[in-house]
Amino acid sequence: MALVGSAFGASVVLFLFATSKISSFYFINYLGTQFAFLAGFVFFNKFSPIVFITSKIRFENVFFLQCFFVVSFVMFFLSNIIVYATLGIPLFLKSRLDLTADAGGYGIFTRFAEVSGAVAFYLFLHFIIVEKNVSRLFKSTLFFYLLGHLVVTFLSGSKSSVWFFVMNYFCFLILNKTNPRVKDLLLKLRQYQFKIVLVGLIFAFCIILITFDGSPSNAFLFLGQRIVGYGDVYWHAYPNAYIENLPHDHFFLAVFGSFFGFFRIVDPSTFPEPLGYTLTKMFYTVDMIVGPNPRHNIFGYIYFGPYFSILYSFVLGTCLGYIRRLFFNAHSLKILSKILLLLVYIIFINIETDVNFIVFQLNNLLVVFPFILGISLFVYYFFTYPIQINVSKF
Repeated sequence: MALVGSAFGASVVLFLFATSKISSFYFINYLGTQFAFLAGFVFFNKFSPIVFITSKIRFENVFFLQCFFVVSFVMFFLSNIIVYATLGIPLFLKSRLDLTADAGGYGIFTRFAEVSGAVAFYLFLHFIIVEKNVSRLFKSTLFFYLLGHLVVTFLSGSKSSVWFFVMNYFCFLILNKTNPRVKDLLLKLRQYQFKIVLVGLIFAFCIILITFDGSPSNAFLFLGQRIVGYGDVYWHAYPNAYIENLPHDHFFLAVFGSFFGFFRIVDPSTFPEPLGYTLTKMFYTVDMIVGPNPRHNIFGYIYFGPYFSILYSFVLGTCLGYIRRLFFNAHSLKILSKILLLLVYIIFINIETDVNFIVFQLNNLLVVFPFILGISLFVYYFFTYPIQINVSKF
């Protein structure tokens, strides 16, 4: 999906150059940064690094994984309920970005919902595909979770939210491709991949229909605009050299602002305005946070200039290539390592689109995952420690 979006973005730049809307200087810079990104990706994609997470705790224990799942999905539901009650339901908001703009301390629950939902879904797949020997009560819990997650996904208002299930399911199969059951599923996936894409498009179109009060013509028009919109930052920034008017100070705050702000290292009011929002205000009068994603070509040009932006794109490409190679060679790792690697991989596949958002998601992972794991360990030992003492005495 990230590659498809990048291809649509490239078509916009080609169209702008072919119609003489941008200078050859910007076109050449775009080509240089794009090829540098791909070169870095291909170069590091040849390595086969493996990272192991070792611990004295038996993370493969079935009961611990059940505790991990229950804690994750309970936290997922509670976080979303708190968000809906305090900030509103995203489906009915003008812009989902406004949800956390002035959220105060409640914005942290969106972070918990995102990470805990991904962990719960991975464990859900583990228990219905790999580990089937569970009680009927726990199977009912799995069904209840899936139904609730589907409802939350619909209320999220995201047109691409259904891809969460598709992408995580695919990644789960890759991480467990040596399992006999998973091998069969991989073969079946090839047979039903068209139907899966079709279901995703129908789901997205239904959400768009609700957004536009049931008007099919407006919904189709929006869907076409959304596809072309993958390159919206280019037609905002390149023509008439508007890119030269964008602020280019405070690179570290522009990238790591979410980290500094969360831990109150820097006052959030001092952060630079998002580049996409600044670009939007050059052309429109807006009363909500909207704007194009600052793809690496634009972001690198603004903060590093036309020449060092090529090196910047190469570095991003190497990061993606490294993580991707690590992901596709992780089938022999333990389950906790697989979950962590899945979360990191899904974050990094969008590094071409917005590096600030990547840091934001990594910050969420750094904060939320250890918390969920700690609560799960507490629950696990709460139930097993008395049993271990009695067995020792016996």
